[in-house]
Amino acid sequence: MAELRDANSNPWYVLMTLYGEQDHVDPKVNQKRAEENCAVWNAWSCQGLDEDAAAEVAKLAHVDVAETRGWTEMAAKVKRQHRAAMKKRSKDVADYAYPGFPVFKDDINCSEIQFFNKVVLKNCIFTQAAYFSSATFTQAAYFSSATFTQGAYFSSATFTQTANFSSATFTQTADFDSATFTQAANFYSATFDGPAKFVGAKFGVRGADKVCVPIFTEAAFARLASFRDAEFVTHYPVLEGTEFREALVVTAKPANWPATDLVLLDKAAEDAKNVPIKEMAKESCAKIRHALAKQGLPEDEHFFFRREMGFAAQIGGFWQRLPYRLFGVFSEYGQSIARPSLWLLGLWLVPALILLSYFAWVGSFGDSVWRGIDAVGLSFANIFTVFGFHRLYFEPEQIRELPALLQVIGAAQTVLALPLLFFLGLALRKRFRLR
Repeated sequence: MAELRDANSNPWYVLMTLYGEQDHVDPKVNQKRAEENCAVWNAWSCQGLDEDAAAEVAKLAHVDVAETRGWTEMAAKVKRQHRAAMKKRSKDVADYAYPGFPVFKDDINCSEIQFFNKVVLKNCIFTQAAYFSSATFTQAAYFSSATFTQGAYFSSATFTQTANFSSATFTQTADFDSATFTQAANFYSATFDGPAKFVGAKFGVRGADKVCVPIFTEAAFARLASFRDAEFVTHYPVLEGTEFREALVVTAKPANWPATDLVLLDKAAEDAKNVPIKEMAKESCAKIRHALAKQGLPEDEHFFFRREMGFAAQIGGFWQRLPYRLFGVFSEYGQSIARPSLWLLGLWLVPALILLSYFAWVGSFGDSVWRGIDAVGLSFANIFTVFGFHRLYFEPEQIRELPALLQVIGAAQTVLALPLLFFLGLALRKRFRLR
């Protein structure tokens, strides 16, 4: 990978921060400076738009349309300030040469640079393709309410602190392939009108102390949303009110998602407002499952169904959790063929040994003589009562002559076998994708 250059050597970044960068020591954002920088940038970026187009993008970026006008009047002054700012910020660079003022028709190239201060581009409008590929944001990056009318490329970018794209609008491709989000990745209410690509992106860093919460609440994906091979290390994405209008691509493998034993807070936790809670994780899994079901992807759908059931088993009181926990124990939420089969084997074998021992000891009841094979057959018939084996191989009088304890055991076998047979059928149906 090429060595990253200082952001202050980049003419586009200097234009974005013409009136000064944010203080990297002060955690607060200097709003006045951010607004002044944004006004200059928007005037330059929108110089090629007609009145209607300027009004449209101004509305998307939540700025006054006047901010998109007037570049001709300020151009000469801004260019002088830009040259002076670049020279000042490069005073320690030997053999410094002014790279020139950004050409309006060129793509915005901020790739392979390192931002040492907070990047505050809130409400900024990008009318050219914007490239931030392989860039490193050392401090927080604020692109909230930013509008990208062409492609936005953040592939392989690294966000060391908060990445805020809330209410941002991506009209064309939004490319975050292989990007790394170390802390919060906030895409609240973002609009993706073009393809949204998060292929191989990492939300969180394994082994790090920081927690990454991917927030896509109320985001709208009008076209393909691809999270193929993306890793959600510490938390599931928050998907409350999120719209997937076309295809959603995710990788349904345990390595790409938080561990199943991840400790999450419940709704009653004091700081539930600050981190995703169990209910949110459950709803996110349900949202993904529903989107995959519409695409006809049963294997991937069932992966998230199992995760959804796993969180349901942690929510509510004991009796509310119990059915979900039993569902998991006896069938791995409909995934396992082996589990219900083994439970059915035990349900047949244990009573069969009890019957066999009792028959060997007593031998007969009334007019009925019971043999060892009868114990095995009766235990089997008790489990598969629905197939009528009792009527085929045993007389009603024989069953009635059995001691009450053995009759209770037989009834328990019949009752317990029903859900186990259902779970077995569910797993077989899933395995062979039967409808």
